[in-house]
Amino acid sequence: MSDVKTEYNIEITSDNLRESIIGIALDIRTEWRKHPLDEIKIRYMNGGVTNRLASCYLKKNGINTTDTLLFRIYGKNTEHFISREDEIETMKIMKQVNLGPEFFSKFKNGICYEFLPGKIIDMNMVYDEKIYPKIARAFASLHLINFNGFVLHSNLEPGQSPFIFPKIREILNLVHEDYKAHMSHMTDDFLDKIPSRQKLLGEVDFLENYFEKIHLEHESIIVFSHNDLLLGNIIYNEKENSVKFIDYEYAGINFQAYDIANHFNEFAGVDNPDYSKFPSKEYQTKWLRIYLEEFYSKINRFYSRQSGEPVLIDEERLDQFYDEVNKFTLTSHLMWAIWSLVQAQNSDLDFDFVKYSYQRFSEYFKRKSQLLNL
Repeated sequence: MSDVKTEYNIEITSDNLRESIIGIALDIRTEWRKHPLDEIKIRYMNGGVTNRLASCYLKKNGINTTDTLLFRIYGKNTEHFISREDEIETMKIMKQVNLGPEFFSKFKNGICYEFLPGKIIDMNMVYDEKIYPKIARAFASLHLINFNGFVLHSNLEPGQSPFIFPKIREILNLVHEDYKAHMSHMTDDFLDKIPSRQKLLGEVDFLENYFEKIHLEHESIIVFSHNDLLLGNIIYNEKENSVKFIDYEYAGINFQAYDIANHFNEFAGVDNPDYSKFPSKEYQTKWLRIYLEEFYSKINRFYSRQSGEPVLIDEERLDQFYDEVNKFTLTSHLMWAIWSLVQAQNSDLDFDFVKYSYQRFSEYFKRKSQLLNL
């Protein structure tokens, strides 16, 4: 890898896609140069609702080889709310701790990285008792990473603060003041049902103040978080019996409970979200117990205390954490509802962002009245 070029001054478009992808691929996989170009295949994949994704692989003697490169082409204007440099640095660290794919190179509007073999988690797998404990433990491993020399299971040092509310404000600032007028060309029945920008700002203020009090009362733990662990960003490798995460675009220091709350919200899906699929208290309690036991066991090993001894989580701690996680589902809904408005203004992906924003807002206000007893 030391001789491989890691940066290309090219922008991949529909006009030069095959030529550009193959050119980069041949630099990374020099052994592919021995094969005819028609054996190098490109396949478009589902890249979610932020980016476009293509895979590049060698089809030798009619058989697909297992070695595949992924090319992510960034969504339009996403650089306004995603730090691509931070994402690349995060990917490199995740590879070192065996929690993510290897980064190979970047180009003007995207990156090339390793394809992780395995299955994308689905609704059946997320309830499989052989798999979901591995997901919970992978969360704990992620949350305990020593990131840039900072031990993230300890209290925050000066200058460190949770990612989420500054990020929501950053994204909200990208929503036009009178965004409904700017989107008046859209024939979307949901647009009129979405709150005004001023109302959204009030909701952000309310939640930030509310969780600041929660943080002070319960000493909420701040960790390095993925912040976007929908099922499609979790890969289960049956052969290795392992779980890894992908797409660290929104990763950063955040409330421990938020990362888990966001994951539970995403059980609803994205294309046609069904929030009745939000996990039951019984499931959450089992999941959270596994997570907390792993989290605190690793802390003990880090400090060479009670090494090898299991950590037992008392019911009071479990109940408190369950309550905190569920309340943070509100922040997750608000974040992605506002994010969807920005995407509706900018994205050229074939996805109804206005409808999705409305769905997240609807669930936000419904859950807010339930969880906060308002």
